[in-house]
Amino acid sequence: MLENEVYEYSYVMEKLADELEDYEFAVNCRGNLVNLRHIVKIKGYDIHMDNGQILALSQKRVAKFKEKMNEFIHHHV
Repeated sequence: MLENEVYEYSYVMEKLADELEDYEFAVNCRGNLVNLRHIVKIKGYDIHMDNGQILALSQKRVAKFKEKMNEFIHHHV
């Protein structure tokens, strides 16, 4: 399991995000990907994760991110 692990990877972020989209990852802010399966809630510009971490959600990505989160929820309920 990859819990509480941080991985650094040299790659074009948009390309990586596109490749991982089918695996339920989304970009929350510049240079970061979040696994949608581990989100507990989104409150304002904070993403609360199931491990207790709170991640930032950029203002420019909030609409697209929430749209992806809603799609994820509707496909997994």
